[in-house]
Amino acid sequence: MLAAALEAGTLPAAADSARLVAGVRAWIEDGESLEVALGLGGTRGRESARGRYRRAVRDRHLRIAHALCDGQTPWKRSVSLAAEVHIFMNKMWPRWSSLDGPPCESSQLRRALFYAMRQEGKLPETAARLHDICRPAP
Repeated sequence: MLAAALEAGTLPAAADSARLVAGVRAWIEDGESLEVALGLGGTRGRESARGRYRRAVRDRHLRIAHALCDGQTPWKRSVSLAAEVHIFMNKMWPRWSSLDGPPCESSQLRRALFYAMRQEGKLPETAARLHDICRPAP
């Protein structure tokens, strides 16, 4: 809510502002981590806001890579993407992991996989899981 208000250029609700002030105060005065103080940390069994964001970015890059794969159907593109992920993780990533960005000469597909891998340090490897992530919305 706070972010939406700020992005829209409006004043945030008083309750949102109070939560932000209390969180920053806990961070400064009590030494809590900022993520916990602002209520962004995941609770047991629940992913943190940072984790959800990074997974969403990873999935966006995987959908880009999926669209670039060969295949007449979404499933065939998922199978093709699984093969590309396997090659990328075993051959490319060991050499590219220390780079700030993918090499200039890399394909759009490999660039998308690079940015996806940067988010979590791992990628789904099965066609079924990739298909679930890249499936068009109903």
